[in-house]
Amino acid sequence: MAQLTSPTRACPPQRPVADACVVNVAAYLFTPLDRLAERRDSSTSPKISATQLKEWLDEGRPVTLLDTRNDYEIRLGTFQNAMPIGVDHFRDFPAAVRRLPEALKDQPIVMFCTGGIRCEKAGPFMEQEGFREVYQLDGGILKYFEVCGGAHYRGDCFVFDQRVAVNPQLEETATTQCFACQHPLTSEDQQSAHYVRGESCPYCWTPPATATPVSIAEREAVIAAVTQPLPGAGPYTNERPLNVPAAYDRWRLDDFLCSLHPQVSRQEWLQVIGQELICDQQGPLPADQIVRGGQRLIRLEPHTVEPEIAATIRVLAWEDDYVVFSKPAPLPLHPCGRFHR
Repeated sequence: MAQLTSPTRACPPQRPVADACVVNVAAYLFTPLDRLAERRDSSTSPKISATQLKEWLDEGRPVTLLDTRNDYEIRLGTFQNAMPIGVDHFRDFPAAVRRLPEALKDQPIVMFCTGGIRCEKAGPFMEQEGFREVYQLDGGILKYFEVCGGAHYRGDCFVFDQRVAVNPQLEETATTQCFACQHPLTSEDQQSAHYVRGESCPYCWTPPATATPVSIAEREAVIAAVTQPLPGAGPYTNERPLNVPAAYDRWRLDDFLCSLHPQVSRQEWLQVIGQELICDQQGPLPADQIVRGGQRLIRLEPHTVEPEIAATIRVLAWEDDYVVFSKPAPLPLHPCGRFHR
C-alpha cells in the first residue's frame, strides 16, 4: 500500500506511485529517440555557446530558435520569438519535427531546452530528418542565464527539482506544481478559485456536475499504454562502461583488456577492437592505445535486445488518499543491475 499525502514547499508534489514507476521511467527516459538518433560517429549536433547566441541575437542574425521543451514548460517562459516544438511529452518529438515547415530545413536552427540533455537526442534526429544546419545551445537555458542573464528571454525557466522554476538570476520563484495534474502554477494561477492546494488547479479542475470517476480499468489502460514498447525491447547499441583501475595506468589497451578479463582470449579482444567497439569520448581506440588510471571507456554491443520482463501492473484500489496495486518484479536478474547498465 502506498500512502499519498499533500505536498509541501520543501517536498514538491509527486505523481501517484503506480504512475511514477511506469510513466517517469518507461515513457520519459527510454523514448523512441534512443533508437532513432543512434549515431556513433557524431553523437551530437554542433554546439553554440550562450555568449555566441547572445551575439547572434544582438546582431539580429536570421536564425530560428526552436524550443524543444514541453508546452507546460514553455508557458513559464522562453526566448523572444522562439518557436515551440508543440509537444506535451518528449516522446512526441519525432512526430512534431516531421510537422515543421520544409523551408526550415535550409535555415539555421538553434535548438534549446532546460539544460541541454534533450537536445543531445533531438539534434541528431533533426539532422536525420534533413535539417542541414542545427545547433544546440550548450548547457541550455540554465547556462544561458548563468552567462548572459535574461537578455532576449521572457519569463522564467521550469526546472525538474524542488524549485519548480527559476528566473534569469537563477533564483527560485513562487511557481509551484499542482499535486493532482503536475501542471506548473504561477502566482496568478494560485489566486484562482479553482486552485485548491493538494486537490485541483485551473488546468485540471472539473465542475462537480460534469465530473466522472475514472475507472480502475481506465487507469490500467493508461499504465499499459506507456509500457509499450518496453525499454530495450528493440535492437539498440548497448554502451557498457569500462573503467580503468589505477593499477593499469599507462598499459596498452589490448594488454589491459586481456588482464582485466582473462576469460576472454586476446584474439577475441583484438577482434572487438578491430570492429571499433571499444571507445572513449572521442571515438574508437586502437589496440596500442595507452590507457590511464581512472579513464572511462565504453564497450559497444550492437544489436542488443533485452529479455522480456513482466510489466503487468494491476490497480487493486485507487482512492483519494491512497493507491493499492499489484505488480511483478519489474526487472530480470542481471549481474550489473538493469541490463548491463
